[in-house]
Amino acid sequence: MLCGCSHGISGKYLAKFTNGVYFLQLVETPDQRITGQLEIAIVDAEGKLKNETVSINGAVNGENVVISASTLGFKTLTLSGTLSGSKLTLTGGEPSPMVFARSELDEFERQVGAVKELSRRTLSELAAAASRRQTSSTMEVFMKHADEAVRSVTRFGAEVENDLRQLPQAEGKYRTITSKVAEYRDRARRLSSATNSSVAIGQLSVAAGQATLASDAIHNSIENAQSTFLSKAEDLSNELGKLDGACRIVPPPNALNAGQEARR
Repeated sequence: MLCGCSHGISGKYLAKFTNGVYFLQLVETPDQRITGQLEIAIVDAEGKLKNETVSINGAVNGENVVISASTLGFKTLTLSGTLSGSKLTLTGGEPSPMVFARSELDEFERQVGAVKELSRRTLSELAAAASRRQTSSTMEVFMKHADEAVRSVTRFGAEVENDLRQLPQAEGKYRTITSKVAEYRDRARRLSSATNSSVAIGQLSVAAGQATLASDAIHNSIENAQSTFLSKAEDLSNELGKLDGACRIVPPPNALNAGQEARR
């Protein structure tokens, strides 16, 4: 037996969920058939609002109800359940069970407004989370470059200090060699007028040649050091330029934690 044709299952029903709302409109015919539609407003995991309206049909026998949605996405959905007073409980869908309560269209519209607000808030929160992840990733890259720059500056400074310590030694050697060559020159001049002095002059010439080679070695060493210094300085300048560019896209200082501030 039906639950009274004048009241029966015909009417509007609303089911609320944490992420949306279902609105079911049913019409019962005299032959215990059911027709109507199901409207869905759901916020998915990405915060997007999904609206869908599907036609339904089914049958009622006393308190027992069977409803089939002709299309829901790409599949047919069959729901079954019971009607108890003003509540219609259905299983077979998602979530399950679904509890519908008699309602009106204006209540559904208010709930849809709340669902839209939920979608907006969820999208905003997801965007903020994505921004935080991007900021964290940017900071990670920036700090990596900063650490590399600090290591490069420290290494460069140590090399420069080492080179500077060697310069006085090179200068001393250079002066000693210059003095020796001047001494060899003077001795050769004095010997040039003496007889049987060719051997001594030859020895002085060999010594002067060796001094010249030593002088050239010191000169080349200094030139190489200078070239290396300029090359490393240019590399360091380029690296610091990249770091400066990265610094322009990192968050403001108040977004850095204490550890990152200390590393700056």
